[in-house]
Amino acid sequence: MKVAICFPARNIVETGFAFDAMNLIGHTCANRPDIQIGIYTSLGTLIIDQRCNLAKEAMKEHADYILWIDSDMRFPKDGLLRLLAHNRPIVAANYVTRSIPVEPISFNFTGKAWERQHTFEHSTGLQQVTGTGMGFMLTSTRVFSELEEPYFHIAYSTVNKTFHGEDMFFCQKAAEKGFPTLIDHDISKEIKHIGSFEFIHDHVMVANTAQTVMEEVSGTIEMNRPAEMAAD
Repeated sequence: MKVAICFPARNIVETGFAFDAMNLIGHTCANRPDIQIGIYTSLGTLIIDQRCNLAKEAMKEHADYILWIDSDMRFPKDGLLRLLAHNRPIVAANYVTRSIPVEPISFNFTGKAWERQHTFEHSTGLQQVTGTGMGFMLTSTRVFSELEEPYFHIAYSTVNKTFHGEDMFFCQKAAEKGFPTLIDHDISKEIKHIGSFEFIHDHVMVANTAQTVMEEVSGTIEMNRPAEMAAD
């Protein structure tokens, strides 16, 4: 089996991503020496073009699967093996946005509106969705062989008056060819999306207030504990 690990980037990648990528490749090679891994990247700012070129390069190298990883993601070292174990043409992690309010990036279309698909604490296993982000997604190259170009495109939704990313376009196009998109709720809980945050002095006051509240709550709990529990 040959797996192409493809990550589009601009000019730099996050340190955490690089660390996790090395761990994933090392873990996969150590535990599955039958899997041949190729690493491919495409630098630029036009994500549609980057993904199309990476898909074509993976197919040119006769890869069986493509593991798409965005360069701002954190992920477990056994992530590739876990996604492969599902033996599905498209399976991905339902990670979250990297801005506030934090929301899941998987969607279901109900016929009238787009609704976000959450991964709750009790969520487990696979679930089919209309579309999801490609920050950590495994696709069979068989999917691309069945699709007409372009594989990726930015589309506009007249339903909620907004643009949809190239990943949503791909998922919908693949579904039309009989390749549904599945999300793995279990691995989704271990995926992190690296973002940026601007710290100001107001956050000091918020942190101090939160600390005071926690201390008061802790003190109240301690006072209300039964005597026998307090003795323990």
